[in-house]
Amino acid sequence: MNYKEILVEAMKKAIAQGLSAAEISRQTGVAGSIISRIICGKQEDIRAGDYFKIINIMPQAIKTEAMLKLGIEQKGADELIPYLNAQEIAQIIAEINLTQEDAAHILNAMAKILDTLSQKISCASKGDRLTFYMCNF
Repeated sequence: MNYKEILVEAMKKAIAQGLSAAEISRQTGVAGSIISRIICGKQEDIRAGDYFKIINIMPQAIKTEAMLKLGIEQKGADELIPYLNAQEIAQIIAEINLTQEDAAHILNAMAKILDTLSQKISCASKGDRLTFYMCNF
């Protein structure tokens, strides 16, 4: 199965589950005419960005199946963390569109880490940036 067939199959499954072609277009920003041509197998080529925009809005089970067929396996955080340093983790957090609930979870995790290390953070404003100082007490 090639990458086009994987996308068509995923889209047809999602549509069978109630996701309309118009909704796929609206959520991804990919023109409705392109969505229709993909579903009908008439679209010769698709930009990689558009391809993954479409895959990413699929229901989770369909998305996971398509990604596995593409050879892309989702890794859990526990598998990635050993390879990331603190700056990379901070960069990831900064790039995520967090809900207030997600932000609260992250802050709670950071507070637990600080409690565990018996350290406190003192925050001082410096221009338009916040500078954090680690203090041992």
